[in-house]
Amino acid sequence: MEHLEGLALDILEQMVASIIKPSSRAPYNTNARGLSPFNYARYGRLEVAISDRSKEGLNESQRVLRYPAGGNRTSSKHIAQLLRIMSYAHRALEQGVPLTKRDIYYRDVNLFRSQKIVDRFIDDLAATLQRDRTDLNIRATSKGLVCGSCLVIHVLEGGERSRLNDHEGTLIPAGEDVGQFEVENRVAWVLVVEKEAIFQTLCRLNFTKHPALPGPGLIVTGKGYPDVATRRLVKMLSDKLPKCIPIVALVDADAYGLDILSVYKYGSQSLRHENENLAAHRVEWLGIRTSELSE
Repeated sequence: MEHLEGLALDILEQMVASIIKPSSRAPYNTNARGLSPFNYARYGRLEVAISDRSKEGLNESQRVLRYPAGGNRTSSKHIAQLLRIMSYAHRALEQGVPLTKRDIYYRDVNLFRSQKIVDRFIDDLAATLQRDRTDLNIRATSKGLVCGSCLVIHVLEGGERSRLNDHEGTLIPAGEDVGQFEVENRVAWVLVVEKEAIFQTLCRLNFTKHPALPGPGLIVTGKGYPDVATRRLVKMLSDKLPKCIPIVALVDADAYGLDILSVYKYGSQSLRHENENLAAHRVEWLGIRTSELSE
């Protein structure tokens, strides 16, 4: 919370500096970062620099929110969006009640206009503060599924212990809600599936305990591009399971499929500061390859 408040104070100081004419400025003490706000603010102009994780390259990539921005009448909206998200995050931390990205979007649809805008600002804000998104008490809505009776999920709230089954998927809870993933020794393989339709078909066929396979296994899907909770589960399996147990991915032989495989195995550009805790390097591509398709 201290880092969030420090950033908010810097922005407010710059706002004040931007409306005071140079001739009217009294001597001003330096702020917590050792800078006077008048050193980085100009009269009649506001500039807020935040991390930009959408750009390739170094972690230091930034984007600057400016007002006014070359006569663009909507330039103030981006700063308002950032401040509103910071306000929601501060309240969530203060009250100890977590928010989802979806919650934030629906609290002010007219301001945000798009869920993608909320997602980007939250991720960039976390990177600016050099913190994980969970440190802001903001979480992504879970969407991934897992199937297989070899896995038991211990949930923090209420101390519940949930054993999965072999014929239907179970929603993967957010990492903040999980006390422990317990994997039984009898698990022999892990299959990560791109598409939910294929996942559901394999569940109905009780594929996790098919007699033709070397033993019982687990099937995971992120329903396309995986959310953080799904990636954390696959990362945990990659780290904890013996090296002799294969972890393979079934994705389409196209750019989207290979990109999804890359997100599981190497991490994503948008969450590159968290890739060390999310990338499951043991994941191997099972298929489908173009060479396996008949002409």
